[in-house]
Amino acid sequence: MRRFKSFRRETIFMKAKAQHLAITEKPEEADEVYNYEWALNPADVSKLQNV
Repeated sequence: MRRFKSFRRETIFMKAKAQHLAITEKPEEADEVYNYEWALNPADVSKLQNV
């Protein structure tokens, strides 16, 4: 499970880097939120991977 979590976290950081997004600590400061609940949704994650 740890490897899976690491992959999802890396995916989120890759998206941020590719789109020149800033990563914030507080969700209310963000335009888009990619959190643990998002990472558990395979459909949403696969959308990101297919971009």
